[in-house]
Amino acid sequence: MYKYDDKEKKWDVPGHLISCVDTFNVLLRPHFYSTEFGGQNVKLNLKRFGSNILATSEMKDPFSYNGLLENVTDSILAVTTKNGIHMADMRGLGGPSYIIEQQRKILEIITGLVDQYRADAKELHR
Repeated sequence: MYKYDDKEKKWDVPGHLISCVDTFNVLLRPHFYSTEFGGQNVKLNLKRFGSNILATSEMKDPFSYNGLLENVTDSILAVTTKNGIHMADMRGLGGPSYIIEQQRKILEIITGLVDQYRADAKELHR
């Protein structure tokens, strides 16, 4: 179903869109973010309006091209997985080593955000 060309290291977006219509009778909206939230620059929009966001992107995921692929601020963070496929990070704990490493990074980041929140809350209540 997904039209990823390993040799070219890119997605065949038109082929993917046609495949989704043929297989599921679903028309994907590859530019949903930009039309729904007002701009092509994900980083710029999030920098102005977001905080404490952790986005994961698997680089062999057809949707990664429109995702958050690098950190925007200290609290808007991206974790990318070079060999990851669509939804591989959502299948529970374990799996291939690259998913285990991604899960370790995510846990480390979330622990840091929670620790920072607790430190800030403690300081606020002094």
